[in-house]
Amino acid sequence: MILRLTKWLEATRAVASIGFLAFFIWPYTGSAQTFMIYKGVVDYGQEEVTKANADSLRFDFISPDGQSHHLKLSSLGGSYKLHDRLEEGALFELRLAQGTDSIIALERQWPVAQGHVTALSPATIEIDQQVYPLPDSVAFAAIEPRAGGAAIAMGAPIRIGDPAMVYSLPIPWVVKTYIAEPYTPPVAGTPGLRTIKNLLQTALMPVGTTLYVYGGGWNWMDTAGGETACILGLPEEWLRFFQSNDSTYQYKNPYPPQSFYPWSGFNEYNHHGADCTGYIGWALYNVMETSQDDNREGYVSSSTRMASDLAERYGWGEVATSRDPQDYLPGDIVSFTGHIWMVVGRCADNSIVLLHSTVDNDAPLGSGVQLSALSPTADPDCQALALARHYMTTYYPEWTCRYRVLLKDWDKYTLFEAPESGRFTWHIGAEGLSDPDGYRSLTAEEILLDLFKDAAKP
Repeated sequence: MILRLTKWLEATRAVASIGFLAFFIWPYTGSAQTFMIYKGVVDYGQEEVTKANADSLRFDFISPDGQSHHLKLSSLGGSYKLHDRLEEGALFELRLAQGTDSIIALERQWPVAQGHVTALSPATIEIDQQVYPLPDSVAFAAIEPRAGGAAIAMGAPIRIGDPAMVYSLPIPWVVKTYIAEPYTPPVAGTPGLRTIKNLLQTALMPVGTTLYVYGGGWNWMDTAGGETACILGLPEEWLRFFQSNDSTYQYKNPYPPQSFYPWSGFNEYNHHGADCTGYIGWALYNVMETSQDDNREGYVSSSTRMASDLAERYGWGEVATSRDPQDYLPGDIVSFTGHIWMVVGRCADNSIVLLHSTVDNDAPLGSGVQLSALSPTADPDCQALALARHYMTTYYPEWTCRYRVLLKDWDKYTLFEAPESGRFTWHIGAEGLSDPDGYRSLTAEEILLDLFKDAAKP
């Protein structure tokens, strides 16, 4: 099952596999005015809407009466922590500075239950046989998250059989949005277990279910790790975004304002998926940490220097620039200008199986977190590519129906032009990770066989 160990799990919710659409019920009461749906940045896509103008931007929230409110967000002394929480189409509780239109507190709301509507009356709504009371006066709306601003239609009807999400607030809500089907990763890690094997188990969790989003995993201002890269467990947002798209998804299209690609420097869609550094940063957080803190910046940094950061800032290992495949060990993290990847293992023919979030350069529509291959001889019949194909097609069939398994360019993936780039190798012991499973002495084939030995095939 996907996990998000945040306030979502603090709520008592019943999770059900229900497809994608749900409905949104909003009572007309004074207290409800503090709960609003975030639609998007006002005038998103216009020239003046840039990261440089972050303090003057307006944010569009829809109140229970269907009115649009263009509000400011406090930067909280330049941290922009409130901005980091924004996700289009999501429900928030807001607190404004007295007598102003400036938000000084913003809290994401999570459902206590989701499922199909099994009964409906003027006084109650029943979700999978669980009854929730409704107030006398309610308003209905349908919400469709999309690039450039969520679509919110007030007055949408709700019927028996519709999927729905129930919120337990001072007043009951039922929210229309995409809902992810329950998912159990074939391989899963344990937060805080500092071993080479657990690093690879953890890094496999988003494989085949997380799309590439430029800036995904970063914070709103693109300076450090964002919320999804600093939580324990597989982010539900990543799974929902993958399930709500298909093979036509493009991480960037010719018209940026209607693309899931950040406009002018701030990451409006950083919750939806993960780029290469956001993915590696999330994996590191889940291996090195056992708790969550809203003030943590996580382990996300530029792809070029992340390997050096791990060695110099945290002291977890050493950085080298060798291009000899025999030097590439399981769990190594490789930084070069524009990308970062993780070594799963080396094959007998010196080809390497790797983990990363990337796009297919020959068909750059989508793709994301996946197993791929490298061969120093560019051999299309190398052992690493055969292994990557086997495990991707066997355990992630929906993914491989959309995307091909990639053989990447060895020369490019081991090109360390920038002085801070290189291959990070863990210290084995208390200062880095332990290796009680002996992964450092195993081949890629042996490692993958061990990692997936208990996995249930779809």
